[in-house]
Amino acid sequence: LHLKPDLLVVVDRLMPRVDDGDSLRRSDDHIFEQLFHLAHDLATRVRCLPGNSTEVTVNCPEAGSIMKLTQIACHGHPNVLRIARGEENPLLGWTSIRHAELVPSPVIVTRQPGPDAQFVTVLDLSCGRRDWRLKTGSETMHLGWTAGESDYELDLRLDTGEAEIHAAQPT
Repeated sequence: LHLKPDLLVVVDRLMPRVDDGDSLRRSDDHIFEQLFHLAHDLATRVRCLPGNSTEVTVNCPEAGSIMKLTQIACHGHPNVLRIARGEENPLLGWTSIRHAELVPSPVIVTRQPGPDAQFVTVLDLSCGRRDWRLKTGSETMHLGWTAGESDYELDLRLDTGEAEIHAAQPT
């Protein structure tokens, strides 16, 4: 969901089912991973937030902070976040900038164990210059932000994916 001008909310719900011939049933536990691949010259800084959420600030040598990625810990879906770079078994965190030449590059890896997974990610392309507020409950996420003269609110049901956006008129 693109919240103009510079916020993106990504909700990935993974609910694998196994076909046992007569019906579909929930699969057994898995380890689910969500990967965000970054350019080789970018640096990352990880910060733990209240409620078991995690924020990654992405920095460019020439421009400073260019993005903040926040992984929201949802009720029943704990996140384990790490930065991979130049790993060999299995290959993860590499970029090929020339033929047959690998350069280590950062990958933001978020893992969730369980029979299903839900990743909620907020990408802040303003790098913190935009003021946004977040509250999460067991089945809902509330995100508020200001753009121009107006205040906006997003209510997202984490169990169904239904979203409502409200705009308050400037006073």
